[in-house]
Amino acid sequence: MANSILGAGIFGLPALLAKQLDGYSPLSCVIAGCGALIIAAVIAEIASRFETTGGLYLYGREALGRFPGLLIAWLLLLTRIAAPAAAADLFANYLGQFIPALHGKLAEICLIAVLIGHLALLNYIGVKTGKTVSDIFTTVKVGLLALFIVAGLAIPFFHSELHVPLHFGPTTANGWFEALLLLVFGYGGFEGALMVGGESRNPRRDMPFALLTALQEYNGTVVFVSHDRYFIDNLATRVFEIQEGHVHVYPGNYEDYLWRKAGGPEAMVAEVAVVEEPVVAPAVKRDRPRVNPMKAQKMRERLSEVESEVASLESAIQLCEAALGDFKSADETARLSKQLDVHRGELEQRVAEWEELTAGLDEQK
Repeated sequence: MANSILGAGIFGLPALLAKQLDGYSPLSCVIAGCGALIIAAVIAEIASRFETTGGLYLYGREALGRFPGLLIAWLLLLTRIAAPAAAADLFANYLGQFIPALHGKLAEICLIAVLIGHLALLNYIGVKTGKTVSDIFTTVKVGLLALFIVAGLAIPFFHSELHVPLHFGPTTANGWFEALLLLVFGYGGFEGALMVGGESRNPRRDMPFALLTALQEYNGTVVFVSHDRYFIDNLATRVFEIQEGHVHVYPGNYEDYLWRKAGGPEAMVAEVAVVEEPVVAPAVKRDRPRVNPMKAQKMRERLSEVESEVASLESAIQLCEAALGDFKSADETARLSKQLDVHRGELEQRVAEWEELTAGLDEQK
């Protein structure tokens, strides 16, 4: 995920932004970053509803139909081709500044062919090799960015002649549009991991988790409305409850909200802020049905059993996948594939039952 977002284009992007917006380029990064965070949050919510491979193509097909989904798929394919081509071209241009012999179309074409060709070869050798190379590239890129930031902050103290003050020159709407378009390319990439979401053990949990991990590193403010409890628990730091003309602000995530609603410590409840709002119509109060303790106990017991069954099925799926990686015969492969499909179907049923039980227990709290 990190390697998809932190593309090599980040090393050429600041110069292009400064060319378009001059001193306003940092502000454009903030604006585009807020937009990217909203998109990532929406995709995380949608990803929790699917368990098959396809990513944005799958979401578009299910929501809009087959033809729009096909258009999305072709655009995704185009970006998968264009993005590494742009990065390779940037690498060739930069390397040519240090090695004059690499200037010229023929030299750049050969260099780009070698660069993309050796990466294709490493991925052809095996998934583990490709993963190792991806981890190495991620470490190198993050390390170089950190070095660049530290050097940029330190150099003006040792070489004052290199200090360049910000210049806020005139900008145009077209300049802003082109800069934000470049930043869409710069911030994009996180959706690529969703294309193979169906290959993970639990896509409905793993895909949102990967995107949420990126969102959790954001230090700004994101306001969202969601019914996904996992999403709220992992991202929210405050919960706003609107009820009977009042807005109650509960610090913490959804678990903290339920705990305080159930009668947490008075010191914690005292932190709740109440904002008066004009009431348009009187709210109709409905008595909550009494909870059947026997039913709740049975649901908790069944929930524990389902969690054990889910863990067993995930282990069985992992063993089947490992066995499929070691080819013995066509008949054995067919048998393992059939068994894997059965386990995945059972896992899907157990996960659905777990969600139903969890929602039922939440309603009875």
